[in-house]
Order: sequence, then C-alpha cells, then structure tokens
Amino acid sequence: MLRFVLKLTVLTFFLTVIPGSLSAQTYWPGAHPNWDRKSPEQLGLDPDKIQEAVEAAIAGESDSPRDLSFNHRMTFGREPYG
Repeated sequence: MLRFVLKLTVLTFFLTVIPGSLSAQTYWPGAHPNWDRKSPEQLGLDPDKIQEAVEAAIAGESDSPRDLSFNHRMTFGREPYG
C-alpha cells in the first residue's frame, strides 16, 4: 500500500508540476510607451460599448482611500466602534 501511494505521488508530481514549468512563458512587457496600441475597431470591439463599460467602472469605483493600510485602520481597525 505504501509503495502504491509513493508511486501515485511521484506520478502526480510529474503530471502536474513538470509540464507546467516546461510551458511557462518568460515574456515581460516593456515600458508603457512601448505597448501596442490598437483601436477598438481593429480588435473587432464596439467603441460605444467600451465607453459605456469605462463609465460604469468609474461610476462604481469605491471612494475608499487607495492606501490600504490607512483604509484598514479607518474601517476594520476601528472595530467594534467603526
């Protein structure tokens, strides 16, 4: 039984970890000005829908501070009084 578990563990390792590490990409994008720029039309997207999505994201943005340590102290850190 122990021999079976050991074989199963080794097989699982080789079938999951090794293929993932062999196919890992080493791509790193360059600096922001070097990014490819394409219009929504070039990508087959509807520019009006893109603008609608941007406006919805801006409207739904949280007004909490972006400094998460400060935000934590001002909300959860004041429990049970906050």
